[in-house]
Amino acid sequence: MPGCIRNYDEKIARQEMEVNYFAPLHLINAFSENLIKNNNCAIVNIISIGGLYPSPVYVTYSASKSALYSLTQAIRIEMMMYTR
Repeated sequence: MPGCIRNYDEKIARQEMEVNYFAPLHLINAFSENLIKNNNCAIVNIISIGGLYPSPVYVTYSASKSALYSLTQAIRIEMMMYTR
């Protein structure tokens, strides 16, 4: 199966992390000051079910979406410190 750990492709795994985790991280960071100043904004990340329930045939994809889910939850908690 193409997404199984036995067929793991590091290049694809790194690309999935770049697209599914690092790109949203960089975008959120770029807008974080404005989000805090406006105090009434939302961050919406699209996270597939694979981020919550990992699939054995999409190992690296599921890991990248799980990382995005954790990032989103951590930022949600952090942003609550700035709400009035």
